[in-house]
Amino acid sequence: MDFKLNEEQQLMRDMFREYAQKELKAIAAKLDEEEHFPIELIPQMAEIGLLGIPVPDDFGGIGLGAFENAMAIEELSKVCASTGATICMHSAFCCDSIVAFGTDEQKEAYLPVLASGEKLGAFALTEPGAGSDAAAQKATAEDKGDHYLLNGNKIFISNGSYADIYIVFAVTDKAAGRNGISAFILEKGMEGFEFGSKEKKMGIRGSATYELIFRDVKVPKENLLGKEGEGFKIAMATLDGGRIGVAAQALGIAQGAYENALAYAKERGVKVNFGAENDFYLFRTDEEGEPTDIPFDSAGFLDEAPEDRGEDVRRDICLTLEAMGIEPQYSQHISGPGQNRIDFAPGQALACADNVITFRSVVKMMAVRNGLWAAFSPKPIPDQ
Repeated sequence: MDFKLNEEQQLMRDMFREYAQKELKAIAAKLDEEEHFPIELIPQMAEIGLLGIPVPDDFGGIGLGAFENAMAIEELSKVCASTGATICMHSAFCCDSIVAFGTDEQKEAYLPVLASGEKLGAFALTEPGAGSDAAAQKATAEDKGDHYLLNGNKIFISNGSYADIYIVFAVTDKAAGRNGISAFILEKGMEGFEFGSKEKKMGIRGSATYELIFRDVKVPKENLLGKEGEGFKIAMATLDGGRIGVAAQALGIAQGAYENALAYAKERGVKVNFGAENDFYLFRTDEEGEPTDIPFDSAGFLDEAPEDRGEDVRRDICLTLEAMGIEPQYSQHISGPGQNRIDFAPGQALACADNVITFRSVVKMMAVRNGLWAAFSPKPIPDQ
């Protein structure tokens, strides 16, 4: 399989990247600090196609797949995780549900306004007692002949009160278990459809996360998505695709964090090199750019723990470091009774490209906790 981007994909990626860098990067921190949902940016993002990537061109979208959608979400998430989450929920969850399971009439009614940015989408599955166990739905939709009567609530719903079109799941047959769950398309403004509290989150606070409340909401029969009883299947299929978008968010956040850390390290006068064998070096430089600290590639661990607990301490240290992918080699009495050392082959400690500070911090933390002293063997600075 060829993972290289074709020419069209490269152009799209560059366009999305340029937009994110120019329009989002400068305001991303403010959006998060102020918990501001950037509804004013939706028309801009729609104009360059960000809201209609999975929507067929017959309905005003771009008509591309999960790869291109993930690529767009990744570029947004590099600079603003909140905006990446907003677009992911809109396209990978709401739009994809209608594309995959909607009738022609539903596609005609909803996809063009979603792709154009006139309407924003959301996906409402989670309940207070139905998170990981999505089949434990309590919201109900009672068949009343020409409509369903929807009651219940949903929590942790991204895009919350800012969305206009919602994919909502509810029980239509309590005796049928997961086969009694159905999916519906709801619109903001339906009588009895209200918004509860907004969640106070630790991060991604520019993405609005709300409770949805349904009190005797009359849902027209034509708003049933798929067939009655197919809601759980629709939810699981949508989540399978949607998780690709969520993974793209994580990848973008990680890439953005790395790029920011690298830029900050250079700003602070820290030099970063990648060696030919994928070793990683991090050391501070002086005003002339010359190294002032010695990087560490191998390490030793000295201890003077009491005999009755030293063996247990060393065993715990070895197990912890093995979990980090570092194979320890233990040596006793290197310079006298009670002095022992745990060595690591050159390159092991940093082969994963994790920075040296993380490795040293783990060893030092364990040393201090157990009354030990950690020492590190220096590695020559590579040629610049």
